[in-house]
Amino acid sequence: MPRHFPTTSERFWQKVRKTDECWYWEGGRTQNLRFPYGTFYAGGGRKNAKNMVAHRYAYETLVGPIGEGLYLDHLCQETMCVNPAHLEPVTAAENFMRGFMREHNVKVFLHPESGWSPFLIGLNTWSTFASALFGTAAIVIAIVAILHA
Repeated sequence: MPRHFPTTSERFWQKVRKTDECWYWEGGRTQNLRFPYGTFYAGGGRKNAKNMVAHRYAYETLVGPIGEGLYLDHLCQETMCVNPAHLEPVTAAENFMRGFMREHNVKVFLHPESGWSPFLIGLNTWSTFASALFGTAAIVIAIVAILHA
């Protein structure tokens, strides 16, 4: 009897642990310890295999192509999650802004008259607010202004 070699899809899904919410990638991962992403060799044979980010493979397999130049934002904030329901294609600027705002727990409130002008940035603590006010908060204001122009 001929030996069965698993397909790319079979190999991929063997490395996924599904929970009620996230689908966790349990295969290879990037070396970034702060924000690790799953990695996977997709394609036929060793010579033609392509190293892919696991969540992109899952999204393209189950949903379809990701637009050129777009990134997948993890709405669940779990970088090892490959559940396509938790992934949203966004531009690099939007992905950066969302990640920055989540990491620093920044809330930008829009000025009602201008439609986009930030007039208050709320953070967890006043000490964080004071340090962010003169540093990273300016980046958020600039990005918000660019995205809503």
